[in-house]
Amino acid sequence: MTDLITRLRTWSHARHAAPASDLMDEAADEIERLNKLRDEDGVAMSALIAGYQRLQAACIDGLQG
Repeated sequence: MTDLITRLRTWSHARHAAPASDLMDEAADEIERLNKLRDEDGVAMSALIAGYQRLQAACIDGLQG
């Protein structure tokens, strides 16, 4: 990841930089990967919050069997 960041920054400031289609593809792949992780984390966090809310309700309202 750090290598990608360094390469993007170097390319963006180079006066006579070569075309960077491969670099842009790699950056796009990384963005897609991070978006997928964010979505997966959102699903996991929703499940965690739902479980917490059930436990909270059980503590306040009493356990129901």
